[in-house]
Amino acid sequence: KLQFLYFIGMDGQLFVYGPVKEGGCNGLVAMRSGNEWRENAVVHVAGLTDGLLSCPWAVKVSDALANEGWCFVQPILNSSYLGYGLKCLEDDVNDLDLLFATLVVHGVRKVLLVGHSTGCQDIVKLLAKGVHHELIKGAVYIGPVSDREYYQSLPNYTELLSTAKERQGTDELMPRSTDEAAICPERLLSLAEKGGDDDLFSSDYTNDELQTLLFPCTKVPSLIVMSLKDEYVPSHVDISAQASRLSTAMLSTPPLLLDDNHTIVSDASHAKLCAAVRSFAESCKG
Repeated sequence: KLQFLYFIGMDGQLFVYGPVKEGGCNGLVAMRSGNEWRENAVVHVAGLTDGLLSCPWAVKVSDALANEGWCFVQPILNSSYLGYGLKCLEDDVNDLDLLFATLVVHGVRKVLLVGHSTGCQDIVKLLAKGVHHELIKGAVYIGPVSDREYYQSLPNYTELLSTAKERQGTDELMPRSTDEAAICPERLLSLAEKGGDDDLFSSDYTNDELQTLLFPCTKVPSLIVMSLKDEYVPSHVDISAQASRLSTAMLSTPPLLLDDNHTIVSDASHAKLCAAVRSFAESCKG
């Protein structure tokens, strides 16, 4: 019997973005909260395995910003839910560029990016390679943790890397036991190998290396949000110190530290997050 601990709901509009073939709707789908389009839009970029309303704080952040003139947009990317294993960050950037083109048609002129977990990597790559830089006025990075350091904590880490390198460039996927999603060796290496495309927030990088990796983030104002009890961060990593290092590399405002886990589940943390994002969004309006 299913047990529902809480109800999460959001009113709004589903809309299609991306190419639509004649006679059928083959585009991607996103959701815009509220009853109308606004000139200012928050685009929430979720992490691996996530999709609509995956983050329990999304509705509260949307409500907090609606009163300040922002609509809240949640796109479904080709990599959403369990699609990430066969996609890469560049694919996500392409999807987000298509989304932005659609937002412009609906009158959006300013975008605030809010990434969670691996969605933070998407934002870095979007700022580096996206084609709609003029729309982006700021970025919030919630839970920018290292996938590689998480993988390194697994007992079979060396075996995973070895298998991925053996199968790289072939049509073979990684063994079914590797991940809950079907995952190709290239994406596994991107996430788990040092210097992989996804490896942007690891604590063993020097300050100079972080500044090089995160240089695209300096194009717009940024805010780092990290949880002090993040279960995906190895115990040897000082989360507070790492948040400060990331903020310095991005030339951002001081980080927000929450006494919570990676998902951010407590009402107290939600209140702090909403207040910080609302204040940051206002500063980005210009």
